[in-house]
Amino acid sequence: MVPDRNLARYVAKASGRNLTWWDGFCPTHDRLTVAEVMKEKEAHPDALFIAHPECTPEVFGMADAVLSTSGMLDFCRRSNAKEFIVGTESGLLYRLKKENPEKNFMSLPGR
Repeated sequence: MVPDRNLARYVAKASGRNLTWWDGFCPTHDRLTVAEVMKEKEAHPDALFIAHPECTPEVFGMADAVLSTSGMLDFCRRSNAKEFIVGTESGLLYRLKKENPEKNFMSLPGR
């Protein structure tokens, strides 16, 4: 599977299939760490953590929901939660905040 090893790992886990993948990755998602997620979860204990499936398995394993970009938009719009830690490119926060002004969105450090 190409182009992303982490996405392939997620698909393999979600589908129960045995996949072979190319060792490519998205630098933004691959750099997200468990320590960063833990720090944000400690600072915002009521926040839901949503992650893109291109994150490492250790990071997407911590997520309350693993979603595509459009899935994140839909999930946050429909959710009753008021706070979200977003495990993808920080540029998505602008749209999330614009569509959900009553909710709070945090990016992981350095994104």
